[in-house]
Amino acid sequence: MSLRALIVDDEADARENLRMMLEEHCPEVQVVGQAGSASEARQRIQELQPNALFLDIKMPGEDGFQLLASIAELDLPVVFTTAYDEYGLKAFKE
Repeated sequence: MSLRALIVDDEADARENLRMMLEEHCPEVQVVGQAGSASEARQRIQELQPNALFLDIKMPGEDGFQLLASIAELDLPVVFTTAYDEYGLKAFKE
């Protein structure tokens, strides 16, 4: 079974780089879509029904932690992505 993933990051280049790395190195991961914000991610999750998220933590407005809390009932596995090392420990606790 392939993993149907949604990439959520406010930086388009970061989304595209991650998509390309997954495509090259993880053929079992099918990137079904991308979102540039938490609100867009909610729409894409509803439309695309991914079974995993690659989620940026630090985004303008609603951050990745807030998005995750708002969709907790979906119980989606999440891989947090961030350039900020101070968020690493918090991500493990979420």
